[in-house]
Amino acid sequence: MNTRAGFLVFTVLLIGTACICSADSAADLQRADELQRAGDYQAAIQLYAGVAATAESDSVAATAQMNIGTCYWKQENYQEAIPALKRGIEITPTGDPVLMTDLIYYLGCSYNATEDYEAFIDS
Repeated sequence: MNTRAGFLVFTVLLIGTACICSADSAADLQRADELQRAGDYQAAIQLYAGVAATAESDSVAATAQMNIGTCYWKQENYQEAIPALKRGIEITPTGDPVLMTDLIYYLGCSYNATEDYEAFIDS
């Protein structure tokens, strides 16, 4: 196989894989959302973590991180919620102010619950 043909095959496989991952991520996000609504936070966290680790975009990864943080927050596990939410803030695209606002809100709520106001200010 010549170099051009090999490159073409590689490109087609790469694009096909990206499409499959995208569909899997969407399905995993939907399933994790259902689990979160049902109160099965640990199972939801596991799915969200998989999406965050394999997301094809920062926006999808940041959304998964926010949902990990909110699952911990709903369990009153603020020590786990805080780093998840901070990670979401770090990777949120600048063009997504709604997601950023949600992340900051839950981060503030988590710090408020721990009464660690100075850490919130420093973050």
